[in-house]
Amino acid sequence: MKVAMLHWAFPPVIGGVESHLAMLGPELVRFGCQVSLLTGSVNGAEEVSTWRGMKIYRRNLFDLNTLSPALLQEKAKEIFPGNRPVYSRGKPRHHPRP
Repeated sequence: MKVAMLHWAFPPVIGGVESHLAMLGPELVRFGCQVSLLTGSVNGAEEVSTWRGMKIYRRNLFDLNTLSPALLQEKAKEIFPGNRPVYSRGKPRHHPRP
């Protein structure tokens, strides 16, 4: 199963959701899932890395400390293409209602 997670922060930023992601992601990997996390950059450095089996994509546009409407407008054409590796790893499935 492919799992994509999105959150504005991940360790070294400390918080409740960040801790949850740091515990849940590796467990999903342990059970055979391919896990990707799209998160904010640290100190403005965009990077792609692997942490405990999870693929981590750090992007400046997910850094809520510096995000503004003006920046979103300026970067609008970069948002989707820059994050395509995360989106293309999985294919969302529609599950009909019973």
